[in-house]
Amino acid sequence: MKRICFYITMSLLTFESSALTTKASVKSPRCLLDNSAAICKTERLNLYVGPQSVEPGEPLYIAVETVNNQGGSGNSNNVVIVDTFSGREYFADVKHGLAHLEITAPIQAGRITFISRDYDIISNEAEVLVHAAIPDDFKLVLEKEKNQLFVSSSIITDKFGNMIEDGQAAQIVVSSRGALAEVFSTQLVSGRLNFRIKCSALPQSESSLSVNLRGVSTKINIPPYMCGGHSR
Repeated sequence: MKRICFYITMSLLTFESSALTTKASVKSPRCLLDNSAAICKTERLNLYVGPQSVEPGEPLYIAVETVNNQGGSGNSNNVVIVDTFSGREYFADVKHGLAHLEITAPIQAGRITFISRDYDIISNEAEVLVHAAIPDDFKLVLEKEKNQLFVSSSIITDKFGNMIEDGQAAQIVVSSRGALAEVFSTQLVSGRLNFRIKCSALPQSESSLSVNLRGVSTKINIPPYMCGGHSR
């Protein structure tokens, strides 16, 4: 089970895929008797959000620790968590100095910054990166360039329309009649795959070109005439 643990001064928060559980929380003795006492007033909010990198639609786990000026749990009843990217606000009840919330990451890729507040008390910022999911189906186009073929793809996105991030490697396999003719890799640039294959590397018979990017494959046939009439 995927688990992310944050160790904080007064509490141990365990983030799991199913729940956020509080292992321990401490209040000063005076606040246990009178939570409205001035010493119990919340002076600081500590915000934790995880995981820090997710795909669109995956769960995000949020925890807010309220702290008084003695280092114990503050007396806040609720806090507001704000997604500064969209302006959306989430409300969470505070119990024993802690508030926790589970939300769903947006479908739009990008960096999200969260803050929490209790009236005029503002927490630290917590940032999350929402990256593109696995690629959706994509197409390949062949063009002849003298004694080589230029291969380009359509812009590659996930099912939500997020462009797949640059720098990811795709495996290229050229084969003919079940035998491998060439295997190499290339990287995604500006959402596209662009590469060249020399005609001398292709079999005389019809061959096929297969591209695999993060487990998603696209295949296209290369007819012999594409390299006909030029030096091989």
